[in-house]
Formats: sequence, C-alpha cells, structure tokens
Amino acid sequence: MSLAERTKFQVLAPIVRGKKGRHEKVFESAKKSGYVRVIVDGNMYDLSEDITLDKNIKHNIEIVVDRLIVRSGIEKRLTDSIENALKLGNGLVNIDVIGGDTITFSQNFACVDCGISIDEIQPRSFSFNHPFGACPDCYGLGYKMEFDVDLMIPDKSLSINEGAIVVLGWQSANDKKSFTNAILQALCKKYKFDLDTPFEDYSDNIKDILINGTHGESVPVHYTGQRGQGVYDIAFEGLVQMEVDELCQTNGGELTLQRLLDLAYSVDCCHVVPGIRDDAALGRFYVENEFLPELEQVPESVLELLDYAKIGEKMRRDEHGAMTPNGYVVREAELRQAPPNLGRPPRKPPYMIHFLCVSDVRAVKLYLPAKQAELDAVLDCLEVDSWQEVQLEECDTAMPEMWAFVDMAHTSMEQVNQFAQCLEMLDANGELAAFKAVASQLDIYKLEDAMALTEHLSEYAFEPNIHSLEDRAREELSLMADGPELDLLIRNLNLTAYGADLMYRDRGILSDYGYVHRPDGQPMHLPQQGMDMTMQ
Repeated sequence: MSLAERTKFQVLAPIVRGKKGRHEKVFESAKKSGYVRVIVDGNMYDLSEDITLDKNIKHNIEIVVDRLIVRSGIEKRLTDSIENALKLGNGLVNIDVIGGDTITFSQNFACVDCGISIDEIQPRSFSFNHPFGACPDCYGLGYKMEFDVDLMIPDKSLSINEGAIVVLGWQSANDKKSFTNAILQALCKKYKFDLDTPFEDYSDNIKDILINGTHGESVPVHYTGQRGQGVYDIAFEGLVQMEVDELCQTNGGELTLQRLLDLAYSVDCCHVVPGIRDDAALGRFYVENEFLPELEQVPESVLELLDYAKIGEKMRRDEHGAMTPNGYVVREAELRQAPPNLGRPPRKPPYMIHFLCVSDVRAVKLYLPAKQAELDAVLDCLEVDSWQEVQLEECDTAMPEMWAFVDMAHTSMEQVNQFAQCLEMLDANGELAAFKAVASQLDIYKLEDAMALTEHLSEYAFEPNIHSLEDRAREELSLMADGPELDLLIRNLNLTAYGADLMYRDRGILSDYGYVHRPDGQPMHLPQQGMDMTMQ
C-alpha cells in the first residue's frame, strides 16, 4: 500500500454517477444490505435518515463500504472491502483519503502493465464541455492556466535578497526569521549557492531547483520559532508548485481565471475553442462554464432568460475573436494582459473553519467562528429556514481531520461553531498544534469526541521539537547532563534504541506535529465526553 502509515481513508462504491432522480430505491437497497453511510454529492449521510434529493439535478452517490487506517494487519479486511465495493460499483472503487485526494480504481478499464485505471466509457466521455469528458488541462474551456515565471520573477537582475520573487507568500524570503528564508538557506547549503547572487547568474540547475523543486529530495531545514528550535526534513516543491498549493488553499481548491490574474499569473491560450460557431453558442458557453463572475449568484431559472447572443457578441468583440467552421478563434495576445491587482493580493480572512454553503438558490462562504447574527445572515442569503437545508460543498479548516466527522445530518451548525470557538481559543493560547498532534493519533469520527479532547488536552504532553527517536533520546539526555558530558553521551549511545525504549516507557507516539504521550503513562485513548453534545 502506497499510503503513509496511520493515513485514514474510506472505501467507497460509486453506484450513481451524474444521473438525475431521487434514487430512493438505491438508498433502500443499501440499507437492507447492511450499510450505514452514504456520500451524496460530496456530503455524508446516515442511511437511517430520510434522504430527499431533487429529481431534476444530477447526483453522485457512493456507499461507504469501510473506514480504515493504514497499518499492518489490515490486508484481509481491505481486500474484502474492495471486493464488495467493486461488486456494488460495477467494477469501480474509490479510495477517499481523509485530507487528501480520492483515488479511483477500475476492474474493467485498467492496464495490468502500467496500473492506469479509467472510468467506464460513455457518450458523455467524448463531450468537451461535460465534466466527465472535458480536457483535464483546460476543463473544456479551450484554454489552460499556467504560471509565467517571467511575471513571478520580473527582474532577473535582482537577487532573492533584493526581492527578485514578487508573488504572494515570498515577501519574507529575505527575512532571516521566516521559515521561507530557512528553507532557502538549507537549499543554499546543500546546492552551493547564495541569495545575494542575481537570479540570472544562477546555473540552469539552481534555477530549476528554485522554480520546480528538488523532485522529492529532502533537505534539513534548521528553524527557530516561538516554540523553540527544530530541524525539519523538507522536500522543496519549488516556486510554481508552492504557489499552486497556496492558490488552491485560498480559493476552495479551484483555479479561476480572475484569481490567477489577481496573483500575477498568465494564461496560455489555445487558439480554437471547438464547437462554438455563433454568438449565442459563445454566450451560453461563457455562462454555463461560470466564466463570468458577475453571474455566479444568479439562479438557474434566471440564467435561461439571458440573451446569450448579446453576451457572446460582447465577449467576441472585447476579445477580438472570430467564428470559423471549426470553432471560435481568439488570439493569444488578446488574453495576455497585466494583472489588475499586482502587489495588492486579496487578504484571506482569519478563520478556524471555512465552509462553502449551497442551497437551491445560491452559494455563500461561511467563516467560523461566527456570531449568531452572521449565521442568520447566511441563512437569509441562502433563502432557507434551517441548516438542514444547506449542503456543505467545501471545507477548509485548521484541523484537516475535521471533514471526516462533520456530518450536518447529525450535527447542528451551533455545535460546529462552538467547536470553531474552541479551536480559536486553542490557537490563541498556542495549543492548536498540540491538539492536532493528539487528534491525529486518535480515531476521531465524531464531533463530540473532538470537543471532549479540547477539554482534556491538558492530560496529554506535547513536545513539538521531537520528530524522531533520536530527538526523544537527546531530549532525555539533556535533562541528565550538559556540556562535554552531554556530547560524550550523544556520541557513544545508540540514540535510536534509547529513544525507542523511552517511547515504550512513555507509551508515546511520534506524530506529524511532534511527540505526544500521557504524563501518567497511560496509553493514548479518547477522553471521556465532557459536555452535552446532543442535537439541537
């Protein structure tokens, strides 16, 4: 199994993919077969509840066959779960990695030599403007979004310390107290270059490392922060990929044209958009693909009343495009324009939890914690009476594991907001990393368990600077000796074995955030629930 140890994932059987209907018989059959949960359009539901779907909207339905954590001894259970999922999904199975991407495997459309799997081939697979058949690079739009290094580093005669990199997140590259600078210093030490050299004078290899990363090779990064000093093994992703990650994180996981232009990136345009042969088709194309941000909040019923021909004519004139028998043609130069907000990127509002709330009318972003008046305003904007009528399409949170146990069918928004307030308090007290470290090692699938942990966090010890057995051994030795005596012990002691013995004694665990254990020597376990979390 290629997933990292302790990775949480779900085995899903895709039984409905992009089909309209209420699908009541699907839910009834799954319930009779003994399954408990189902994912509908990205939202988790319990099969014991009444699931009502809009018959006029296309839906995706996946049965949750099993929930697992990567560790030794799960092979047989995983095999059985995958076999059951393949039977239910007609040869398809989805592995939903908590906090990561969903991996699709196919029994029928797969290559045994290269391991590539594809979905079932259908007529829609050949439609350029359908989600199931669109080009993965341009999403059926006819153009693709790419990063322009010349805009990211406009003046290559400058050094990095002089501010050669101008994109968002790199303003602190020359600040010796920043983590970005610590990464750059580690790269300088390993690959023998400095930050005072003009960028244009770097070798091609150094330029490639800075732009495209170390291609998986880790470098030791020495960093001193508010919570102490540590050494972190970092596989540098490169300027381009780091900006992609930042862009997706701050934009709900999607790249939009406006967002790219705002952040000083360019658009690499294809010359022909096939299938578009008149202004009406062009106007409908721009509207249906949400290319016009001013129409994002307009209901579907109103969109059908628009004059697509007039919209298409305006877009064609503005872009100086032309209609041909083979499609709509636009010059690349017409789409290459200076970014409008260069140097003033939009600020990301502070939040602990961010939801994209969707109703039949519109979609609204919700940042938690929020005041009751703010929650009521969101409901008013969505034109619904309760949160049970709201779908949560996206979630960005300070706790990546949260999405696994937030189920609005069994959890009230008041509870989620209360949890966000707890996270905010932990963050203010400098305890959020400790909470995430402990939570990542416990099988938390319920919000009440996460809330209980916030109340009992003091029962756990957290060492953020310990990331290996050797670190644990050094920390213990530093309590016993110092100076030359400490150096002598470190040089002559098997630190790995000693650290393993200490961890066994502590019943501790190495997490991605640091070392956690209970001071009382008890094994790691979920605390007792400390408050009433019943449904409101």
